Parts: sequence; C-alpha cells; structure tokens
Amino acid sequence: MKKRSRGYPGVNLEMCVKNAILIRDQFGRMQVDKESITKALGYSRYSGAVGSKIASLGHFGLLMNSKGTYQLTDLSEKLINQKNNEEYKKALIEAIYQPGLYKEILDKYEDGKVLPNDLPSILLKEHGISQNACEKAARIFLESTQFAKVINKKKEFTKYQEKRSKGDKNVMKTGSTVKSDEDHLGEKSLYSQNEPIFNQHQNFIFALTEGKFGKTVVPAKLNKRDIQIMKKQIEMLELQIE
Repeated sequence: MKKRSRGYPGVNLEMCVKNAILIRDQFGRMQVDKESITKALGYSRYSGAVGSKIASLGHFGLLMNSKGTYQLTDLSEKLINQKNNEEYKKALIEAIYQPGLYKEILDKYEDGKVLPNDLPSILLKEHGISQNACEKAARIFLESTQFAKVINKKKEFTKYQEKRSKGDKNVMKTGSTVKSDEDHLGEKSLYSQNEPIFNQHQNFIFALTEGKFGKTVVPAKLNKRDIQIMKKQIEMLELQIE
C-alpha cells in the first residue's frame, strides 16, 4: 500500500492571502459552509482543487473549521487589511510558522543561516512527505517563505527571520492564534526536563487506521479552557484532510 504523505500546504502563502480576500469580500467574518467557501473561491462545486485551497488556508492559520463551518481568523484580517506595514510583516512571519512542517524546517536550519539545496530529499527522508509530493512541497515552501521574506532567493535566512528568532522564540501556536507561554502555562513543552509539569501529565495512546497509533500527552490537571484549546487543535488537523 502506498504510504500517504504528511499534510502540507498545497497552495503557497501569497495565494492563500488572495483567497482569504475573496472569502472576506463575500462573507466578511461570518461562519459559512463548505459550499459557500467553494463559490467564493470561484468554483461551481467542491473538488480536490478546492479542498487543497481550503486546507492550505487552515495550514497557515487563516481559516478555522468548527463543526463543518468555516470562518476567517484574526490573523487573516491582519494580512488582508495591511493597515500597518510592520504589523503586516509580523503577520506574515506568524503565518509562515503556523504549518507544523514549516516550523520544523525553519527551526532546524536557522542557525546555519541557509537552507540546504536538497530540500525535497530532506522532506522525503526526515519529514514524512511522500516521494511523489516532496518536489511540490519544497517548491511551495520556498515560494511561501520568500513571500513572507524569511528566506531570500539564495535560500538564506533574512533579517526578518533573525528578528523573530531573537524576540519570538517562546511564541506558541494555539489553533489559529499565537500566544505566549505566560498566557497558557499548561501548554509549556512537555519535552523540557526543566519544566515541573514534565512529571505531572497524562498519556493517552489510541489506535488509528492502517495500523497507526497516536499518543496525546496532556497535563494531569485540565480546565475547561484547556479542553477548548485542544479541540481547536483537532479542528486544525481536520483542515489537512479536505
């Protein structure tokens, strides 16, 4: 059986911003169904091409999916309005770090100040992208990071990336919004041996399809807000399989 590729944006960030504008122009920040999103993007009926565009909006944190309805996020508004040039640049950087795959790659190579030339091969061998998708995934990654100005044409990290590295290292994703460690103490990394929460957690291991297994690690004590945050994370995963 052919191995399924890990989820990744199938449309670059620049096109996602344009698609967010199309949705906003028709529906504002209203919650709408998939059929409405399909028509806003210029299609008469839902298809794989539409699904890829919708999923990509979710990957970059521009669109939320809640029980089958969709809504543009606060981050999308920052990119659409472009009222303040600095805010727009910060929003681009925030968006480029939303896909888990992108954050892994950028965090991995930022110290070297340049991306490797064999990025498709690295995506295949180290990041779960299938062989028939790695070239496309690498191309979209480069298009998106260059649009966000964190990578230049020479595949070097730019001053915008350096600024983010110095000041925003503790920023964490929460669904479609990004908040600091101080906002959610219970979300601090469980992989840091120095955190007292490391020895106060629950493990949930569950079977998935095709012989796969999943593992969820959460703090021992949760509140209602924690559960809401976890639900938002699941909703973001749902966008990957449109």
